[in-house]
Amino acid sequence: MPLGNVLQALIMLAVVLGGSVLVGDLFRRIKQPAVVGVIAFGLLLGTILAVLPHSMKSVLISATSRS
Repeated sequence: MPLGNVLQALIMLAVVLGGSVLVGDLFRRIKQPAVVGVIAFGLLLGTILAVLPHSMKSVLISATSRS
């Protein structure tokens, strides 16, 4: 696996983990369960990735991880 793909995967992992923690904390502050915030973030991120044009998806997600 080339180093570029590894860095790309680590960046995506950091975005997902960081976003989940931040949104979970936000939901906890508004007196909602944190897990609901994590689920909402996952749904939002999945929706955003689904509507992105192919040219932007190729930048975010490596060709070897797409099926």
